[in-house]
Amino acid sequence: MILTIGNEIFWKDSKISVEKLSLNSYAEVAETNIDGFIIDENGVLTRYTGTAETVVIPENVIEIGSWAFSNCKTMKYLKIQVM
Repeated sequence: MILTIGNEIFWKDSKISVEKLSLNSYAEVAETNIDGFIIDENGVLTRYTGTAETVVIPENVIEIGSWAFSNCKTMKYLKIQVM
């Protein structure tokens, strides 16, 4: 579950919309370095390198680091699980 979102996570990508999800609305959990998610040992999503239009933040991410989505040209929607 996300506890912190860093500054400027999208940089200049202003066409991205963020959607909050309920706890039970998503089942897939990506692991570190899978599907374009680079997550450090502290649960910080440091970078997304995938090409999906809809990105669902993995359950094991507790923080989104600054600039994590910079240069992400294909993402249109970001789904974040909330409690």
